[in-house]
Amino acid sequence: MELNKQEILDLIQAYNGQVSYAEREEYLFNTIGKNIKNRGYLTKEEFLEIVRWKSARAIRKAEANSNEVVEKITKFAFSIDNEEVKIRVLTSLNGVSIPMASSILTIPFPESYGVIDIRGW
Repeated sequence: MELNKQEILDLIQAYNGQVSYAEREEYLFNTIGKNIKNRGYLTKEEFLEIVRWKSARAIRKAEANSNEVVEKITKFAFSIDNEEVKIRVLTSLNGVSIPMASSILTIPFPESYGVIDIRGW
């Protein structure tokens, strides 16, 4: 497998700035999650942070979403009262399946959602 320049830089940055899993989760839930909840939608960067946390292998597909699409889709999804429709709307984003959609909901709303995953639910 051959890596491009950006992938190498990302790996170097990840190695140099290693943060424990607990610290990363604390940041996701206490900082990013609260910002999302207060604002009512995700930015693309917040979206990508959640993707990296849940399943880094989906990052390439997730990166294909524009900031505008991420903001509009998540704002709309968070406003919907029907849980099935909410999940279906979130899965319209590139790189988002049901487990990722549940993660997107869990970070800002941990009191109402949990991550749906083959290993955890």
